[in-house]
Amino acid sequence: MSTIDYSKSTNTFPTLLIVALVGFVLLGIGGITIMNAIDIQTNTHAVDKHGEIEVAAIRDCIQKNGPFQVWRDKINKKKYFLCAELKEGCEYGIQIVVENDDCELIEKSAFMRDNPTWNELRNYLSKFSDRWKGFTH
Repeated sequence: MSTIDYSKSTNTFPTLLIVALVGFVLLGIGGITIMNAIDIQTNTHAVDKHGEIEVAAIRDCIQKNGPFQVWRDKINKKKYFLCAELKEGCEYGIQIVVENDDCELIEKSAFMRDNPTWNELRNYLSKFSDRWKGFTH
């Protein structure tokens, strides 16, 4: 009769459990990232009026990071101003979108103010819009 020396055997269960948990966490983070992506139909006005480099930077920032803040027009409740933090703490842009009857977001424009600071952009937005925190139930 042979005996097995279990003292030298390696229990892989804790390792597999850790790998599985890390996988679920990464999947969860990936899922959150995917959900942050905003599907916006762009138009040529933004590029024609404000330039390809500026508009592309704002669009890319919002798609990758989500909006820094969202503001909504005081009169047209389907018009939103998506704020992009292009350079942390010092440079901000804005993408203006309108929600159509099919709940799709259509870009109206994207640009940076002459003075692209957060205080300047917030003061500009507060003249005709309010900070929007999403739907409440």
